[in-house]
Amino acid sequence: MQELAEPLKSDGGKLTIPKTWITGPQIIRMTEKTPPQFVYKRPGKGGGTWDYVTVSYVQRVLDYVFGFNWDFDILEHGKEADHVWVRAKLTVRSPDGKHAIVKTQFGRSEVKHKKDGGLLDYGNDLKAASSDALKKCASMLGIARDIYGKGDYKQETHKEPRQEPVVQLDDKGKVDAAITTLRDRASTDAPAEVNCKGINGKGCAYGNDVDSLPAPVADYSIKHYGKPLCKECQKDALPLRKK
Repeated sequence: MQELAEPLKSDGGKLTIPKTWITGPQIIRMTEKTPPQFVYKRPGKGGGTWDYVTVSYVQRVLDYVFGFNWDFDILEHGKEADHVWVRAKLTVRSPDGKHAIVKTQFGRSEVKHKKDGGLLDYGNDLKAASSDALKKCASMLGIARDIYGKGDYKQETHKEPRQEPVVQLDDKGKVDAAITTLRDRASTDAPAEVNCKGINGKGCAYGNDVDSLPAPVADYSIKHYGKPLCKECQKDALPLRKK
């Protein structure tokens, strides 16, 4: 915590974050790994899936870190082909209001049409683009950057990110090196599949044993329940006893 408040060292020592009005706990909260229970998946164009967080999660983190002392403004908006776009500004302030950090980003959303060709709800399309812009601005502060960093990698390289192997536990709570998840390292290789084992180790009761679990969900489940479980099975499982 003390290192986070020290300036960058220029004598060959360890690099640390420069001292600013933002406190160490605030920096940690913004840049920590996104809790797996707030990470969701959606189908991606051209196949595959994308991880994402909801705009309400981002707003909650901003409220928690800055005590509601932040503003989000739409600077301009427009429509290009089948997409609506906005340019927006996120401003976070110090408690005394004397200092501020401003981040500006674009957000976009597809324009949805009725079957007869008319617009379905243009206001909702603008709202979706605004939410996208807020999440992108917040990621520049570190919020959910681990999630959207992977998305940027996929968009720029058209390749799936691969992550580091992490040893997991078998159904009896013992180390099983044959079951691994991957985390946070980009590669051309696709991630290994980790399927929901089900509470009794005989497969998922909700039929989620076909698609692989997201690595954060599997890691969280193993830590708290001793085996990889989907979010539905986690609700039915008993957590591990703390020693």
